Amino acid sequence: MANGTIVAAAMFFSSMIASAPCSGQEPESAPLDFAITLAQNEVPVGIVALRTLVAHTTGLPNREVTAADKAAFRDVLASRLDRFNASNGGFRATRDNGVVHLRTAEGPSDVSAALERSRYTKGAAEIPAMTAVLKFVVGAMRGVDPPEGLAFAGILPGPECPLYSPIQIREGSSSAVELLDETVQQVPGLVWIVSYTSDSPDEDLKVGLMCTSGNTQQIDVYP
Repeated sequence: MANGTIVAAAMFFSSMIASAPCSGQEPESAPLDFAITLAQNEVPVGIVALRTLVAHTTGLPNREVTAADKAAFRDVLASRLDRFNASNGGFRATRDNGVVHLRTAEGPSDVSAALERSRYTKGAAEIPAMTAVLKFVVGAMRGVDPPEGLAFAGILPGPECPLYSPIQIREGSSSAVELLDETVQQVPGLVWIVSYTSDSPDEDLKVGLMCTSGNTQQIDVYP
């Protein structure tokens, strides 16, 4: 965006609608809850799924986690991922270059292709995390720079939510998923989200960030 102005749309919705966990499963076994738990323990994470599957959580509290708790959680991360995979047949949790990716097991190829598209960034820059999604991630997924006037949709974050914490964008060519991974690696407590619909997965794509409170801001890739 030439003038550097970000238009924020305060379209309020609740991403914390309570739903009962499946019998015999921990509440965090729900994909979005598991992503929040990972982020609470400062494990970088991103999720790719149908919009209906990333719209709700079981209402996990935005709890404080001690440094010792986080270290203990990360020590057994592999077994936690295995347990998640065993209880969520439609999802796969994998760890790629230090970032946990939660994806539907048989996601649309068009969505995967959009995430792998790259863009070249000329000159390093420091910008807010959500602005990076707008300016660089959306541009990479679209294959062209996004038009001016795009607006975020979601709950405006409070001061405790790091959606606008500064990140460093490096010079060079990076794919959309690499940019998203670098964002959550630089800002502990953030989750990146890519969601799509079953009717038009190649056209109705959204990308955004979520903090551990469940507050989310997303933007249409193809407005």
